[in-house]
Amino acid sequence: MLSSVMGDHLEVPTSGGHSPDGSFQGSVLNVHFTENKNLYTNVKVGGQPLKLALNSRVEGIYVFMKDSQACHVDEEGEEKNRVCYDPNTSRNSTWCNNDLLCLPAILSKSYECYSDSNLLLENKAEYPSMYYDSLKFTESHVEGSDDVEVLDLVKAAGGGDAAGEGDAAGGGDAAGGGDAAGGGDAAGGGDAAGGGDAAGGGEEVGYANAAGGETDATFQNTDVKLVTDLSLYKGWSLFKDTDGMMGLAGRELSCRNVSAWNIIVEKSNSLYALDVNLPEGSVKPFVESPTQEDSKRGASSYAKFVPKKASSNEADGAAEPSGSTSEIHIGDYKKSFGPIVWSEPRERGGIFSDSFMQFTLYNLEVCQNNIFGKYSSNWQGVIDLSSKCLVLPKMFWLSLMEYLPVNKNDERCIPKRKEVTFDEGTVPRMCAVDPGSRPLPVLKFYLSDNDTVSDNNIGGGSGGEIGGDPPRGGIQEVHIPLDNLIINEEGQNDGYLCVLPDVHEGVSSENSGRTTKPLIKFGTYVINNFYVVVDQENYRVGFANKKEYHSSNDRCTQRAQCVGNQFYEPALNICVDPDCSVWYFYTLNEETKKCESISSRFYVFLLIILLLLLLDIQSYYFYRKSVHVAKVSSR
Repeated sequence: MLSSVMGDHLEVPTSGGHSPDGSFQGSVLNVHFTENKNLYTNVKVGGQPLKLALNSRVEGIYVFMKDSQACHVDEEGEEKNRVCYDPNTSRNSTWCNNDLLCLPAILSKSYECYSDSNLLLENKAEYPSMYYDSLKFTESHVEGSDDVEVLDLVKAAGGGDAAGEGDAAGGGDAAGGGDAAGGGDAAGGGDAAGGGDAAGGGEEVGYANAAGGETDATFQNTDVKLVTDLSLYKGWSLFKDTDGMMGLAGRELSCRNVSAWNIIVEKSNSLYALDVNLPEGSVKPFVESPTQEDSKRGASSYAKFVPKKASSNEADGAAEPSGSTSEIHIGDYKKSFGPIVWSEPRERGGIFSDSFMQFTLYNLEVCQNNIFGKYSSNWQGVIDLSSKCLVLPKMFWLSLMEYLPVNKNDERCIPKRKEVTFDEGTVPRMCAVDPGSRPLPVLKFYLSDNDTVSDNNIGGGSGGEIGGDPPRGGIQEVHIPLDNLIINEEGQNDGYLCVLPDVHEGVSSENSGRTTKPLIKFGTYVINNFYVVVDQENYRVGFANKKEYHSSNDRCTQRAQCVGNQFYEPALNICVDPDCSVWYFYTLNEETKKCESISSRFYVFLLIILLLLLLDIQSYYFYRKSVHVAKVSSR
């Protein structure tokens, strides 16, 4: 089930590096996945090559200190090759000799760094918690500065397509401190551009400036945060096999100087695109069972996205999506993914909304039902590269699980027995999917208001499917193929749908420095299905579906059948009993589910009470009268 492509109403941005002939003219940041499927890029900090996890909800460079709790190394696990940052081997590092919290100026007083070359760990400060994949992460760090070089940043020369297939020009490996661009040393002061032949006719060179010695990917005396303590969870692998974090949030969240990332993107009109592709085998493949093969034709749908050539030029044809490597395109975006569906420009003025990859999504629907229900027609969503799953506010998660053919008897999903407890603070709550219940339906939403009212509040049934009617009002749908969110890995999460309830964020706390209302977060399993364009200068985000998927609505939970005076609540697919207490002497009939007047025996009883009351009043009247007569007679 794929929404029809209607290019006539899709906006083509004119800002940034958009080229009129369709060729890609930006820079590329190559990104990679660890064995635990954490997204990272290679960065040298203080001359030390590190794997920094991409985090789109923080700003700046975070490095995990070697031999600290944040850099826990399990000699028997996948963390044995972990490097982390050693402050003792860095020549130019300096550290702030004060333990104040470094928060954006609007949230606290301005931070002052009393710089010193000596590191005093007693100056570390614990920062407000953040939630990734619904798990609480708390970290402590010391503010400082050091030299930073982004190793995986390469640039296209002469309009050719920038290196996206892994290696920088010349065949040298740009990752992990290898050589870039024709044999030049990619690290510390080596000339990454001019040291050798610009491989393949000069299509790719290092990201160098005219100075020749220092590249645009090298930043001296840049703010860094030395993390000494970080929450880790045995059943969830976030941050376990990386050496730090590289924040991709905007400068609004900066508490000192602007980060290296923001310097890079602001030179390119704050326009960049995410082409994130999970490693092969990360998603459990759909295998049609014999019973499904024998079922009626057309019961399930298969959607395949065919990339479009950006131009007739053979050189530009190389811009087709590879589907295997992951890249961030800076200053431009590739046109081979087809038309981009753009969100409405978001409201400005909030430090979080201005700095996040945030957007408004309308009428989140599954199985032709709006799971927003009567809460709202729209909600705020955000791209969250540190989370893996789709994270929904708990009320929307419960609604979605009610419609999907997931294993609801699993106590990790929706517990039926109160005596069984599941600790959501250590492992995220998820629901398993049986192979026979696949394929799952698509979860779809809109990026502008379709202004349609239906029996389930807003946005009931939808068009825009293959061979069907066009989308309502010419508004394009965006599809999240839920069948592509089923985890395929060894361990306790295998076969689970990567959709989680956000049970914590948005709840008031003592320090609300980093809290926002519950956002809908798109983790890497979701972003894997999209080409995402982020236009921070115009405060909007664009999507294009890029992955093939199977889908079917045949196994959706059937609509609850209401009887009597019950009314249907589509958000939870339940029938709600009427409130009979609004009428006097009415009660609910549990069999007919109707409000009925109380039995006639009640009225007989009530009449007897009234008669007794009247008799009592009458007797009191006669008593008072007899007393009065007695007083008069005694005179």
